[in-house]
Amino acid sequence: MRASTAIFALVAPLAMLACQSGPPAPDGNAGPTPDPDQVMCTMEARSSISISVLDASTGDSLAVKPTGTVREGTFEEELQGFGSQLSGPFERKGMYDVTVSAPGYASWDTTGVGVTADECHVQTVVLTVRLAPA
Repeated sequence: MRASTAIFALVAPLAMLACQSGPPAPDGNAGPTPDPDQVMCTMEARSSISISVLDASTGDSLAVKPTGTVREGTFEEELQGFGSQLSGPFERKGMYDVTVSAPGYASWDTTGVGVTADECHVQTVVLTVRLAPA
């Protein structure tokens, strides 16, 4: 047996033991006892506000790209867009003023869009904005 193989044969089991993160479970198996009150959060990032932008006269998605901005105090952020969908900011609760606009349409504004959060993520506020042709 080569020296490097022998070292690996000794180190690998020790590394696996070091990864065990708690005392044995009540059934005698290795591993921590799950805490039934522990909240398991996902790694996703959720948008605080999600907006569908439609043409007020037809009810269809816009043929042009809308833009949007959210503001809270000194915080201001451009919303991310994909087609007629806008979203943002991500994982930030607050009370927002929202503006949506698109070429050839009158702007739309609202205040007091409240975004809350639980112990893991924001609770996304979903809006449908109907822009009137200018």
